[in-house]
Amino acid sequence: MKKILIFCISLLASYNTYAQSGFDSSGLKMDTVHFLDLKIPDWYSNKLEKQDVHSLNVSSVLIPAAGITYGVLALHSGPFKTLNLSTRNELMEDHRLVHTQADNYLQYSPAVTVIGLNIAGVHGKHSFIDELCVYAVSNIIMGITVEGTKHISHELRPDGSDYYSFPSGHTATAFAAAEWLRNEYWQRSPWIGIAGYAAATATGVLRVYNNRHWVSDVIAGAGFGFLSTRIAYGLNPWVEKHILHQNRKNNILTNYTILEWNYKPLPDISEE
Repeated sequence: MKKILIFCISLLASYNTYAQSGFDSSGLKMDTVHFLDLKIPDWYSNKLEKQDVHSLNVSSVLIPAAGITYGVLALHSGPFKTLNLSTRNELMEDHRLVHTQADNYLQYSPAVTVIGLNIAGVHGKHSFIDELCVYAVSNIIMGITVEGTKHISHELRPDGSDYYSFPSGHTATAFAAAEWLRNEYWQRSPWIGIAGYAAATATGVLRVYNNRHWVSDVIAGAGFGFLSTRIAYGLNPWVEKHILHQNRKNNILTNYTILEWNYKPLPDISEE
């Protein structure tokens, strides 16, 4: 718990330093949504220009695949199962009375953020309809793979309530939405994606703290969720063409002026 608190404090401190170091606030006026534009660094902006959200590269598959593989190994491998047990026992000793329902709601927070921003007029990389199609396909893929794996693995939960522990569905839902949020808003600010992934990580941590999942369940769930969204984006051009019958270029928004800072110097009193 202390490590989690230290991480959150460090994240807030770095955000504060970053936000204040890039500009002079004198003579600055902005609309209510302008606070989301946190000035993307040049190195990150250059990286984004080379990134194709609709393609599946090695890095976008390797990391979630490694998480899923780790979870599968923990089902049968002694060292990994021992780590699950030791972590659960330690948490039970130190936080015996900790129990919250926050993870049931926190898992949806990245998705709610995407919808809320669109309603507020802050659009992502794609049109709202196109975004919803990606999210729907992602959830279909995630639902089939996660629920199918739960029935096949037949893993007992730490609290002994049922045999649907592996992988964590809550964590998969949260990470699928976090990757959706990141992909749609990385051109506006990397911090929006970071916030989504922070919420997803917190969801996984709470699933372990609530004794509902093993650590390996959460790691694999994150992999399933992330990979589902990546696959959904890969299928998106086909969905647009054959189901929505729309031109992909027309669905990608390139106007980000709504989040640009408006520097308006204050009137000179001496001239009046």
